Amino acid sequence: MLISFSKLLISLRRVKPSQRKAFFDAAGGKGANQAVAASRLAGESLFAGQFGTDSAGDLIEKAMKAAGVNMQYLRRLNDARTALGFVTLTESGQNAIIIVGGANMTYSDLTKLPQEYIDAIDRSKIVLLQREIPNEINTLVAKYAHFKGKLVVLDVGGRDEPFPEELLANIDYISPNETEIQRLIGPIEGKNIEETIRTQLLSKYPNMKVLLKLGADGCAVITRELYVKCGNITTYNRMINDDYKVVDVTGAGDCLMGSFFTKYSQLQGKVSDEELYERCMLFGNMCAYLSITQKGCIPAMPDAKTVEEFRVKYLSHLNI
Repeated sequence: MLISFSKLLISLRRVKPSQRKAFFDAAGGKGANQAVAASRLAGESLFAGQFGTDSAGDLIEKAMKAAGVNMQYLRRLNDARTALGFVTLTESGQNAIIIVGGANMTYSDLTKLPQEYIDAIDRSKIVLLQREIPNEINTLVAKYAHFKGKLVVLDVGGRDEPFPEELLANIDYISPNETEIQRLIGPIEGKNIEETIRTQLLSKYPNMKVLLKLGADGCAVITRELYVKCGNITTYNRMINDDYKVVDVTGAGDCLMGSFFTKYSQLQGKVSDEELYERCMLFGNMCAYLSITQKGCIPAMPDAKTVEEFRVKYLSHLNI
């Protein structure tokens, strides 16, 4: 079972820059997207987080429940509004996002984990964290989950602020993109990113592994011993580009996270580490690609049937 921690968002998107009045509302948010991605892929997932007792919170809770996510550890606040994300899209599907934290950031006590979070961690195998809640809460979750023997994953996306040492010391996997990794290791222009990560990050945290998101170039897993890269799924069958069009990249990284660790939970201990990383990345890239061919975040997360039909049609030659 995967547990995802993060506050939820309502995403307001302009469909095209030329359509000045074309907006729509959709449920989303990093933790919500990841939990839904895992649930729709036949993974058991639950969500722990906070949102307000407003219509936005009602909409997101309904959307997540419809996707099969266990929402019993959700906290709803009377004194804070549900967080909002304002997303603008270009005609090619690229985005820019402004986030209003709302209930994400509303904790009365940053020194103690809510009981709902403790109960959720106890029920879970893998814990996914995102930087849309206070560092203090993420650190408490990571410490408790690590102590309880859970796999702890930190998505670096979200708020751009320093990383507490105590947080990083309790993380098993960290997942940044090429810009976000520089918050941890400094500028990488002209440097070998693999060796820089090992020198600047993994030398200090030798048990940490990095799932590096490379955008259109796919992703890679970097450990002290291994570097395993997986390209964009379209490079494995060029016919995909003829049949699909990218319309909205929002939430693609979240879909990758949810799908990667769903496959990870199924394969861990059954195959070699190199094969584990390769198959999880192929599966994650496949799911993430499907998500960017649809508009929205939660609505765009593909289900197991859709993914399997895509695999059989285009990627049956791969071991995924």
